[in-house]
Amino acid sequence: RAGEQGGALTASVSQPDGTERSVAVRVHSHSATGEQVLELDGHLVRCIIAAVGDYEWWVKLGDTTHVLRWHSPLPEPSERGPRAGSLVAPMPGQVVDVLVAEGQAVQAGDALLILEAMKMEHMIVASHAGIVASIHFHAGESVPAGAILLDLTPG
Repeated sequence: RAGEQGGALTASVSQPDGTERSVAVRVHSHSATGEQVLELDGHLVRCIIAAVGDYEWWVKLGDTTHVLRWHSPLPEPSERGPRAGSLVAPMPGQVVDVLVAEGQAVQAGDALLILEAMKMEHMIVASHAGIVASIHFHAGESVPAGAILLDLTPG
């Protein structure tokens, strides 16, 4: 099923020319044979639906079959994940102050950055000795949980 009866979701529809467009989908009724009545962007249509996976459906409207894919409404996670030497934000917050500069040598335990979260200031400290290779956020900027704050290289 494309969704629970009466429930709504947003799907992208693959067009015959290869392009995709987003549509609002609401299931009005369905039968055991796969025939369903859907509301697609406010238009009622009778169709046959086959689930292809957890997030994809083939929808036959007349003589044309369309592919519907569910997309999360949440933004895509950053493609750049933490790597060895990266220090990440333990929670979402705002950078109050950056206490180091790129190229600066630091020791384990040195204060690097102050992050305000949940109305408290949190000191981000070096987990190991190294050189500050890059700083990704500056004072006043908001950071999501898990964001890479800065990179330390061995040194």
